[in-house]
Amino acid sequence: MSQQSVAYLDKAGVPVIGAADQARLGGAPQHLHGHPDEPDGAEHDDVGDFIRQQGGTKAAVVVSFLSETAKLYADGVTKSLQHAGIDAVTQDVDGTNAADVARKLISSGADTIIAAASLDLYTGVLDAAVAAGHPFKVAVSAVSYDPRLLAPYGQQLAGTYASLSYAALERNRPVQSRFLQAMANYSPEVSPPGQQSAIIGWLSADLFIRGLKTQHGCPTWESYMKGLRGVTDYDADGMLVNKINYTTDQGQLDPCFDFVWVARSGDHFEVVSPQPLCGQRFDTGQ
Repeated sequence: MSQQSVAYLDKAGVPVIGAADQARLGGAPQHLHGHPDEPDGAEHDDVGDFIRQQGGTKAAVVVSFLSETAKLYADGVTKSLQHAGIDAVTQDVDGTNAADVARKLISSGADTIIAAASLDLYTGVLDAAVAAGHPFKVAVSAVSYDPRLLAPYGQQLAGTYASLSYAALERNRPVQSRFLQAMANYSPEVSPPGQQSAIIGWLSADLFIRGLKTQHGCPTWESYMKGLRGVTDYDADGMLVNKINYTTDQGQLDPCFDFVWVARSGDHFEVVSPQPLCGQRFDTGQ
């Protein structure tokens, strides 16, 4: 969603289905998402709790401030870390190189890195930290869950965690088998099919269709939004981690995430726990 289109769609009252990448998309009446956004002033402690469980005590949030999505991610993660009692420092990586970033993070005392930046820079920082004799105890990348990345980056990403708002494909749920088969049948050019963009596209289309099923006769923008806001148990047949109640949950972040990591062999992903992890909502006082 481009930033320029938000005000226009708001004014026109056009329903918006998909993943939100801007703060304004979270709470507008006509914006409905497969995994809702959190309004200003509230967050969840799941990411912070997960880092603490892995042994992290001080985290560096590495982010490109050129990206609005990265800034939103960094802000939410930082609040979650602080609520979990973990010190957090933010490092802007625009116009910097991996060696410089690694030196700054090591000097800050960070034992954890959480990145919303390019994989070239992220893996470069990991390598530089190892070379300096200060490997990170916990490493998280917001963009690492994609099978296409394993061939070029697998060895460097080994041990890296990722948090997902949908169920990891490694859970092999029936709906995920249907997704993979549908991708093979109708979008064979998307290979491998388990790409984040393909999964988000599937969820967006599924939510759109679910809204149509609430309609009787020819839908209007208003009736479509009213019908979809009456859905109380949406989880895309199990593709999502948690059921969404659009009557009450719109504008709130799903409290549950699935955590995966790149196996030590660097050639596949593994789920971290038997079930997705759920956190508690807390007020940031904003």
